[in-house]
Amino acid sequence: MLKIDNKNIELTKEEIYVRLFTLNKVEGHFLGIKLEFINKDTKEGGYINLDVGFNLSNDIKVFTNKDYQGIPYDKEPYIYFEVFDTEKFYDTEIDEPINIKIGNIIDNKVNVSFEIKHKLINIKYKGQPLIVEITKK
Repeated sequence: MLKIDNKNIELTKEEIYVRLFTLNKVEGHFLGIKLEFINKDTKEGGYINLDVGFNLSNDIKVFTNKDYQGIPYDKEPYIYFEVFDTEKFYDTEIDEPINIKIGNIIDNKVNVSFEIKHKLINIKYKGQPLIVEITKK
């Protein structure tokens, strides 16, 4: 389920992955979530990219069963966010906390929910993105 500005959005892709990342000169990993969708009115595609957390391990389980809350691009916890909702693109303009819940793994999918309440855009997501990549190292 994806809602943008209280409008139900049709998801076409839900993926989650662990990738290599360097934060403050320390090599580690982050958990990334990629959602792609179609605006039913305009038939145009949009996307959301949300990266969260930092851990030396590439084991996806170190990121699961945790709640993250923070402002994107702030120092702690690491959160990167961007959205193109087929009309507008936002990333650093989102200066309010994002609440993210990463749940357990079931059948190669992860229970995920997040919510963004901002004057520019409101987003609510609850779903089970498919695990597509775990960076080796």
